[in-house]
Formats: sequence, C-alpha cells, structure tokens
Amino acid sequence: VSPHVEVHGDPLDTFTYVPAHIYFVASELIKNACAATVRFHTRADGGSSGGGTHGQGGLPPVKVIVVCGEHDVAIKVADKGGGIPRSKLADVWSYRGAKLSSGQCAAVPVGSDLIRAPEAPAGLGLAISRLHCKFFGGTLHLTPMEGYGTDAHAKLNRLGDDNCENLSQAVGQSFGMASVTRPGSIGLYDAQARR
Repeated sequence: VSPHVEVHGDPLDTFTYVPAHIYFVASELIKNACAATVRFHTRADGGSSGGGTHGQGGLPPVKVIVVCGEHDVAIKVADKGGGIPRSKLADVWSYRGAKLSSGQCAAVPVGSDLIRAPEAPAGLGLAISRLHCKFFGGTLHLTPMEGYGTDAHAKLNRLGDDNCENLSQAVGQSFGMASVTRPGSIGLYDAQARR
C-alpha cells in the first residue's frame, strides 16, 4: 500500500540539469514522504490503512509541486506523515545512516532493475540529496509539523549562461575542446560562483 502522488506544475516547463542528480533528489523526497505517510496512518488506524476517506488505501496523497522560475527551480513535496519531532530533526541530516536494533548500519540491497529509483544506504538519502542540491548552488530544507506532516523544499539554480564560468581562449583551444560554440569561453558550471 502506498499513497497516491499528485504532481502539480506546468508539464511544458523545461530546464537544464543533470538528470541523475534531480532524479535522485526528487525520488528520495517522494520515497520518504510516502513511507512516513504509510507509517503514520498505519499506526493511527491501529494497524490498518484501509477504509478512510482519503486516497488510495485510505491514505492522504503526497503532493509534489514543481515550479520553474527565471533563475531557479523549486520542488516542494508535502505529506501528512506525522512530521518529525524537533529532537530528531538533526539526525535527518546525519551521514551516520540508520541504525538497526542490533547497532549495525542498515544496508539497501542493490538490484539490476533499470526502472528502480536510485537508492542511498538507509538513513543517508536526505543528507545526500541536500549535498546534491548544494553542489549546484541550491538548497534543501524541511519544514516539519509534528503530528501532521512535513514539507520538503528543494531549490535548484537553473544551469545556464548565468551560472557558467568563462574560461580563457587558451583553455577553449586545448586538446579535446574543438566543439566550443562560443569564442573564448566554455560553458562549465561554477559551483562556487553563487552562494
């Protein structure tokens, strides 16, 4: 059982980005929202998630909103999965991973199915997602409301001419750079240019 995922935004909007990075961030946010919703509503219904007035399986939907602005792309994932207690919020960004009751780190099995979402080891998904966002000059923030749900906000700088570093003509003429379209510069992203 999983909640329905509602995606809102203009389907004709496009933006340049590294597909694997944006896919990883979005899939981690959606996966966490769905898992929290199932866990919270299964507990709240006494072990049964069916028969409610919400969406699929009686679970409230997870809402994903994607908006492309002139300079950035915003992705919001909102769930009704019970939120995160303030005392556990710092652990969400930890690189230590989830601990099992035995004290060992949890591991996610690697499969050969090409349709699967990319997975981080258990407990590292949000921390690595935030790292992906920061690498390209963006941010990832959580707004939890304990007892209700969590909104995750990923803001990503649009990769384009404004975020590119101009390299000298000598670099543009170096070996392997014969396909340069603009004289005197190559479009390489400078992660340090915009903070």
